[in-house]
Amino acid sequence: AFLNFQRFIAGIPDDVILSDEWVETSQKGAVLLATNNELNHCPTQPVDMDKDFYEEGRRSTRSSNISRRSSSNGISYSPIRDALMGQADDSSSNSNLECVGHRRWLLNQDMLYTAFGVADNGNSRFTTVYAHDNSRPASHDPLEYILWPAAPAFPKEFAKPTIPWSIQTCLYDYALPELEQVTVTLTRREDGKVWVFNNSYNTPSETGRYFNIDKASYGGVEHPTCIIFRPEGITEYSGIYDVKVSGLTNREGTVSKDIEYSVEFFELDNELNELPGSSNPGEPENGGSSSGGGGSSGGCNAGLGALALLLFVPLFFRKK
Repeated sequence: AFLNFQRFIAGIPDDVILSDEWVETSQKGAVLLATNNELNHCPTQPVDMDKDFYEEGRRSTRSSNISRRSSSNGISYSPIRDALMGQADDSSSNSNLECVGHRRWLLNQDMLYTAFGVADNGNSRFTTVYAHDNSRPASHDPLEYILWPAAPAFPKEFAKPTIPWSIQTCLYDYALPELEQVTVTLTRREDGKVWVFNNSYNTPSETGRYFNIDKASYGGVEHPTCIIFRPEGITEYSGIYDVKVSGLTNREGTVSKDIEYSVEFFELDNELNELPGSSNPGEPENGGSSSGGGGSSGGCNAGLGALALLLFVPLFFRKK
């Protein structure tokens, strides 16, 4: 339900279901990671682990977003939701910032099935999220672009000050852009503050202004390009931000085709604002075509909280 809520926010199909095939496989993947006490998409076989168990577990780790959260950060009662929040945020390392690969897998428009695994080893909790699925029928209509933070409105609880913004353009609508050709302008309406992003801000850092265009194969094949930008100096997201992307062209490369949209950050109901993601994140996996993101501590019950969110947010959008 929480994964589908994230997808609902982004305006993509939010009817992902659990895969019977992958549920046990994902759990074995989490057990494998916890046994080795290491985030690794290609983990080695523990000496006391059955070969068939190991092979199935490795199948999971090679096809999943993976997360680790240290037990020193406290007990979490919603580990899967914590992992999904951390993976969607994708700001916990420079390598995550450069590609936001976990986010792109979660927002893969072609996804129809998922599965989760959770295992503790006394020191850390490991989570697997099956994300390499493209089972959705080809008849669906791909979006022109997928946004995060998403327009027209986005929960501020989902937007840490260091969150990278992302725009995944559809290959049917846009030519593959080059970093040197694209400029992004972000404007905060409240005070008129403007950030301009171009190739001169391509060096990743923990908090500085950043801009990149990544063309790695994360997520669905219809959205192979991701424009990534992050402003500096944000303490909290609120109000309305306007985005303009220039330097893009249509698929044939013959006509300029800018992107413009606005995002209003809103606060969830008081009963729902105890969401994961507000405290220290877990350790992320770096790089790789299916890298995993760090989790963070949680608040209310995972199932009931996600269900309440699913009921509340559609009402908010209709009211807006």
